Amino acid sequence: RMKAHFIIVLTALLSFGVQAQVEVDGTSINDLDIQYLELIGKNQTFGLRINVWVDYGQEPSFRLQSIRDTDGKQQKFNSIVDALNFMDKNGWEYVHNYVIGSGDTLENRYLLRRKSVSQ
Repeated sequence: RMKAHFIIVLTALLSFGVQAQVEVDGTSINDLDIQYLELIGKNQTFGLRINVWVDYGQEPSFRLQSIRDTDGKQQKFNSIVDALNFMDKNGWEYVHNYVIGSGDTLENRYLLRRKSVSQ
């Protein structure tokens, strides 16, 4: 019985050190020394999903990003809300949003900041 309690307490203590991760093109952005990033959503020309990019200050690239979760699973988002929920679960919170472009070339941009540890 004492051994079972020890294992439960040890597991609980170890779980505090586990953090969610978001990987963008092979870079774990949760490990970077950044406080803000921008989530950019643009509707696909054909299809119901949207393309999502993460701008954390990296060099610009015109190719579609690979966004992966903690398990290495590539993420595809049905909507910008789907992407925002993913980022929220992984340690980022919404700050502000705006739209740029005109006509069929609208981009929705969402400023996110790293959640504080106390949350």
